Amino acid sequence: MYAATTDDFAPGQLPDWGADWTLRRRKPTAGSGAPSESAPKPAKNLAAALAETPPKTVDPKKAIATEAARKARAEATQASQIAGLLELESWISDNLKLGLPQALSDLTARCRTISARLSNAKSPALSGRLDDIPERVMSAPNITRSDALIEELGKLVLLSRAAQTDPQPVGLQRLISTAESRDVVLENPDALTHKAVWHVAASHTRTRKDGLVSYATWLISCDESPRFAQLLDFVPASLEKRGAGFTTGDTFEAEVYYYPSAAPLRAVLNDRTPISHDAHWTGTPASVTAQLSQFLSAEPWMQDVPLLLEPGRITPAQDETPLWTGLSGQTYPVYQPQIPPIAYGLTLHSTAALLRHARLLLLASTTEMGVLHYDE
Repeated sequence: MYAATTDDFAPGQLPDWGADWTLRRRKPTAGSGAPSESAPKPAKNLAAALAETPPKTVDPKKAIATEAARKARAEATQASQIAGLLELESWISDNLKLGLPQALSDLTARCRTISARLSNAKSPALSGRLDDIPERVMSAPNITRSDALIEELGKLVLLSRAAQTDPQPVGLQRLISTAESRDVVLENPDALTHKAVWHVAASHTRTRKDGLVSYATWLISCDESPRFAQLLDFVPASLEKRGAGFTTGDTFEAEVYYYPSAAPLRAVLNDRTPISHDAHWTGTPASVTAQLSQFLSAEPWMQDVPLLLEPGRITPAQDETPLWTGLSGQTYPVYQPQIPPIAYGLTLHSTAALLRHARLLLLASTTEMGVLHYDE
């Protein structure tokens, strides 16, 4: 500019803003007029520090653009999840066409393939569910594995179809992507709550394919109408955390906040106060059929259904599989291949269990000798 129009330039004084800018760029030197380390600094003003910052002016155009971007991201996420669900249904159909024996022969590799696709489709929770299927199916007796696989795949189809409805059932998105944070649940004015003394019936630990360790703690309220609550905690395996902070058999008083759901089970604790006396659940449970109907009519894609069983006993079957038999004559095989030997000689007044593939995963039983807990 100077070379083109020399007349436009003339000697002058450096403006104040230029002097300030120059001082900020130069390293302070002695005698330069810049503030030195020894120069007195202005006194701190507590009133000024505590003064409320005036609200920032919101640019209407920027707010509209931000909201439009948020909606675009939400629509893109939904479209990606729907595409993943459609691919999941196609995968299920392909495996059924090949035949269950072929699917069972390399179930882990097959599930890993579709699990990775669901992870890319922004469905991490559903991806984790697919990773769990091989272990759940292969833990069943060989003769019942085909039935177990059919049940798992059928529930996935039910979940997929429900996820494609508008609006989705309450709480279903949690089974596809991610769950709400603890603070969101506690601050929800419509959250279902239950304050009671709770008994820690069981705590199950599992290392997931994504490098997380999940801690599932099952609680039962010690009142006349016992209800279940499941606490889920996820931590990176690299942290080497041991346990979820609960010991089986512990009792404490707390208010439980349930996640929104048609069949509330997962929950968080608002507070927790230890109690010095032993406590256990009481009351007469409804029939197994009634309890199953209550949960599965609300969420037919539920994998493990919690049950409170009537008084009964555990006896060994001819194939050495433990059997639970109630006073009404109803019988279920037990999921655990081994149970504490003392359980065979006790009358079980009330038993908490999970129904998985028509078998009972026993959690805890009340007996004349106290509460008996079972390992997974």
